[in-house]
Amino acid sequence: MKKHLLLVSALLFGAVLSLQGQAPQSIQYQTIIRDVDGVVVMNKDVSLQLTIRQTSANGTPVYQETHAATTNAFGLVNLQIGTGTTAGDFSAVDWSQGPYYLEVGLDLTGGSSYTIMGTTQLLSVPYALYAERAGNPGLPGPKGDTGDQGMKGDQGMKGDQGMKGDQGMKGDQGMKGDQGMKGDQGEDGPPGPPGKDGSKGDPGDTGDQGQQGTFPDGTQAGEMNYWDGSNWVSVAPGSRNQTLTFCDGVPTWGPCPVEEVGDFVDDGIVFYLFQSGDLGYVAGEVHGLIVSLDEGTGNWCDIISDLPGVPNVGTNPAALETDLGTRIGDGASNTDGIRIGCSGGFAATWCRAKGEEWFLPSRGELNELYKWWNSDQSGNNSLLENNNGSGITANVYWSSTEFTNSAAWFQVFSDGSQGGGGKGVSRRVRAVRAF
Repeated sequence: MKKHLLLVSALLFGAVLSLQGQAPQSIQYQTIIRDVDGVVVMNKDVSLQLTIRQTSANGTPVYQETHAATTNAFGLVNLQIGTGTTAGDFSAVDWSQGPYYLEVGLDLTGGSSYTIMGTTQLLSVPYALYAERAGNPGLPGPKGDTGDQGMKGDQGMKGDQGMKGDQGMKGDQGMKGDQGMKGDQGEDGPPGPPGKDGSKGDPGDTGDQGQQGTFPDGTQAGEMNYWDGSNWVSVAPGSRNQTLTFCDGVPTWGPCPVEEVGDFVDDGIVFYLFQSGDLGYVAGEVHGLIVSLDEGTGNWCDIISDLPGVPNVGTNPAALETDLGTRIGDGASNTDGIRIGCSGGFAATWCRAKGEEWFLPSRGELNELYKWWNSDQSGNNSLLENNNGSGITANVYWSSTEFTNSAAWFQVFSDGSQGGGGKGVSRRVRAVRAF
């Protein structure tokens, strides 16, 4: 922080007169405050501490007071010594016991951390203050003769810098200087805005007749054509409110038909098409099973007893197509029975949470899922993963077919074997649905 100087422009001593003729008890004091560079500190709240010392600049302090003041536009403050904040008594100063010195402290922040800026001897004390301490000697005598010329006093200290004077008048125009040297080439400026378009040119010559197009003429209102890569193919008009769907690049009225295993349908992958003899098979139509894109892990049931709504198949490993509860098409009814008889079972509940059409596959349906996956494990897992799903793993998966009162059928996807296991054991779960 720069150190600031308290510069006294004029220290004027004069008793402040009283209307009742009593002795004045203050001394008029002015000062200008500048910073270390000589710049006036304008319009700022400051604090001053004034101390009167007896005999010398470091003599005994006989009186001290503080003032809160604000500099004006010229850095000037006006104070009256004897009227500040003090615990002393200004009237008790015996001016006849001089000499006295005035010590000035300053806090530019307006606080009470004062920096001593200097000490000046009071070379003259206002007459009224001196007279009060000297007592009342009576009426003044006649004026005496003029005394001899006193000796010339010592040279006084250099006064503080005066206030900055007013701006002088503008001088006359100087003579024109010589031509300066040519400066360096400046950088290119940014491109200017584009100019206006020129006038339109004359029409060119008529070009040669182009070849006749191959786009076929329509035969009825609403008919459309699409390009199959080699030829234009006609699409017959659809019915009212019918939706046109692009199926593998071919515009098709209605939803895209499911034609083969491996197709992605909304929320899963087709892994089996119903054959004659399957529950749900319809001649001339395409129906089958879809596997979910994700899988879960949990128990089959938390009740270790026979579930009345689920056929208890027993230990016959060959009855995949004939026994009730094991066939393709039995998974949905098995899932309903499990959820009625075992509300705490994870596997069936997890599958049905995907929607009412989803279910835990029967023993026969789970076997078809294994055969599809095992035919090309890497490729079929890619189908699942490319549609934001997860691949099937070589782990053990639950079916919805009951094995015994305490066990249910499962399938080992590492080798395709099937077996029965405790209902409370946690195994992998994949949901399926029919379409």
